[in-house]
Amino acid sequence: MPEYFIKPAADGEAEGPLTLETLKSLAAQGKISPQTPHFYDDIIGWQPIEGNSMLVEVLFPSSASKPKLTLKKNAPAPAVLHQTRSPMSVEAMLGDAQHGTAATQAQTRAKRWGEWVAGVSLPLISILCFFMGVLLVFSNWSAIEKLLDAPANIIYSPGILLAAGLLFLSLLTALAVTSVYPVVRYLSLFTLGYLGIQAWSMLYEGLVYGWLVLAAGLAFGLGLYILTLTLRVSVFGLAVFLGFGGCVSFAAYLFIR
Repeated sequence: MPEYFIKPAADGEAEGPLTLETLKSLAAQGKISPQTPHFYDDIIGWQPIEGNSMLVEVLFPSSASKPKLTLKKNAPAPAVLHQTRSPMSVEAMLGDAQHGTAATQAQTRAKRWGEWVAGVSLPLISILCFFMGVLLVFSNWSAIEKLLDAPANIIYSPGILLAAGLLFLSLLTALAVTSVYPVVRYLSLFTLGYLGIQAWSMLYEGLVYGWLVLAAGLAFGLGLYILTLTLRVSVFGLAVFLGFGGCVSFAAYLFIR
């Protein structure tokens, strides 16, 4: 439950910390009003109570439901209020109001990191799509050469279609087209499935490097999918690691096959 600080007199000293029950008692006695400045951990700086709609509903229910025009009354003299713990010094309280408490600072840092993740996600998605698209072009090079003689057979070459889709998405995300995120997710799952089938075929034939292809499909597909969803730095870092790890695994397969 939050604890509050108030200034009963505009030019007086702050008092608190106070519980919600204490504030209710003061409001009932007329010692505080909707214009009384207050402060607690979830706000930065002193603000009148009337700016906190939830607190107004609790302390001044009649005022919250039906606003009335009233004449401004002289502020009552500061009263000695019951304290629930050791009082905070005015200097410390003003410091919290100016710079924010540990809780508000943590929220601010989390918001800034989230904005940073959102800003770098698109370029990284573009790079990952480009790398995997190029690798798929090399892995299907012989099929591409055959298509020069019979272009209609492209419908039987899912690897070439997948490579073209990834390269096209790489261009769109490089242009900051965020509306393609749903398509990126579908294509990430399609890549996972395509490489998974290729890996199963290789392992069935006894080719051990099929494990590299399987790792590439799982890592790249999951990493790319998560990149379109998360704003948390830790999850973002894992997704980047998986995405590039998938590209490296598939490149290693192309090198040793």
